[in-house]
Amino acid sequence: MLHGWPGSIREFYEIIPKLTKVRHGHKFVFEIIAPSIPGFGFSQATSKPGLGSLEIAVIMKNLMERIGIEKYYIQGGDAGHVIGSIMATLFPEKVMGFHTNFVNTLAPSTWILTFLGSFWPSLVVEKELEGRMYPLSEHFSFLLEESGYSHIQASKPDTIGIALTDSPAGLAAYILEKFSTWTNPTFKRASDGELLKKYELTNLLDNVMIYWSSKCITTSMRLYSETLNKRHMAYQLDAIPTLVPTWGIKFKYELSFTPDWILKMKYKNYLQSTNVEDGGHFAAFENPEIMAKDIFDAVETFEEFHGGDWNKSNGCLFEGSAILSEAIFDLGPVWKGFTFNPPRSKIETFWKSTVQRERNSAVVKLFTKMSQWRKIRTRGRTESSNLSNIEHRAVIKYFVKKGKTPKEILKTWYQFFRNLRLRIRWSKMGSLISTRTRAVKMILAQGVL
Repeated sequence: MLHGWPGSIREFYEIIPKLTKVRHGHKFVFEIIAPSIPGFGFSQATSKPGLGSLEIAVIMKNLMERIGIEKYYIQGGDAGHVIGSIMATLFPEKVMGFHTNFVNTLAPSTWILTFLGSFWPSLVVEKELEGRMYPLSEHFSFLLEESGYSHIQASKPDTIGIALTDSPAGLAAYILEKFSTWTNPTFKRASDGELLKKYELTNLLDNVMIYWSSKCITTSMRLYSETLNKRHMAYQLDAIPTLVPTWGIKFKYELSFTPDWILKMKYKNYLQSTNVEDGGHFAAFENPEIMAKDIFDAVETFEEFHGGDWNKSNGCLFEGSAILSEAIFDLGPVWKGFTFNPPRSKIETFWKSTVQRERNSAVVKLFTKMSQWRKIRTRGRTESSNLSNIEHRAVIKYFVKKGKTPKEILKTWYQFFRNLRLRIRWSKMGSLISTRTRAVKMILAQGVL
């Protein structure tokens, strides 16, 4: 379970007992792993720049491996949704299902379709849910009013962080205001913010004290500046589809609403949404019983989903994702392996040593053959795709480690990219960029191998 900001693992205290006990109608219970996001609570923050949601997703994957859990379900909201979604995208062979209570996607098509729906709402959203999206002017005004915190945290987190670290009253006001407005927008009109209508004061102060006693408010806000920037946005991870089965629960006063058919552009196996006529952003904290029931129902459906022959029919796509994710994100230990920009000479050294070990030049022949497949017909002429030599080497590195034969490498590589149905378009630099492999290329460009 992954929390968000300004929440913490304290949000899960009420729901965990409901998930770890036998529930009527279900034949399973959960073992809960609820880590603090790096930089939150007592989870160590990084001393270097560059720790965004993408990198945290890798750390969480490494964490699960180190505690001996190879396959698991993910539940997340807010930043936890973003991290969980990235894990489902890059590590689908490990994530058996993704449950989210912050159901959205930031792909450009979402904004375009939302805008078009303002003219014909019935074309975008069901009549009974239309009020959660439209009129667009009202919802846009609300988001504009409530997103000021995001702008300052994405641009100058250390400035506001110094002030909040110095004042316990200021910190409490800054955090508790979110628990009022994001639970129900009408609460902001009340003199006390109606905080005690949905929460207990002790529980709210527990959450504030986690930030105060660990002095983590600054490092927690840096997650915004490391995620809402050109480097991270260039990955366009929401434009890369995932086959991991996904289930969403949509509370009435959540900050945003996205129809299921738009979500399916990203989550190809989006199975169901639960629409709740109450509740807001802090779902597990505010409505632990509703959330627990929905999580049980979702995982029950995930289990039935995996019971068919779906894995066989999509096995190649999963294997291809596994190849790319393991080749790129082989970072070793959770913290010590978190590195930035290793020298390119390391990559070249590996490649040379690999070729030397292959005395029959099978890998060299393989590399040549793979390069021939990089010709893709587009706009009436043949151009090279963006699959660089470095990417080919990363994939070969993975297969050599696994003891695969060149013939097996060729077969899987070809089937993987054929199944992805690469869409090609021109980038600003005039080179061709594949939307399915954009994140792979951008990460590899930084030398994270």
